[in-house]
Amino acid sequence: MPSTRPGPNWKQLGERPYIWVTFVWAKFDFASDGRNEGDTPGINDKGLVTHDRQIRKDAFYWYKANWATTPTLYITSRRWTQRTVATTELKVYSNAAEVTDTLNGPPWGPGGAATASSGGPA
Repeated sequence: MPSTRPGPNWKQLGERPYIWVTFVWAKFDFASDGRNEGDTPGINDKGLVTHDRQIRKDAFYWYKANWATTPTLYITSRRWTQRTVATTELKVYSNAAEVTDTLNGPPWGPGGAATASSGGPA
């Protein structure tokens, strides 16, 4: 079963133009009485959007950055508010040719600027 989490398989699919279809297991979380995982019993939470259709998860934006032609830039892990360490990795999903992050104006990151190529995590 394909995962909703982005991974190295995406590059392999892109290198094989003869593969004419790929799919997402489930767009939305859905009821599953036998499941007791995650924070809500009875819910399969592997969808790209929550069961109540209120929150698009990080993986939703990964697919959007890779499959959509509309400009997309998404900073991940915004729902992770209970941080356990003082530093945070910055990861973005974008279909832009280049992404540069700034903090209060000047470029931020190693060497004064952090850039990422399009179509995947930075």
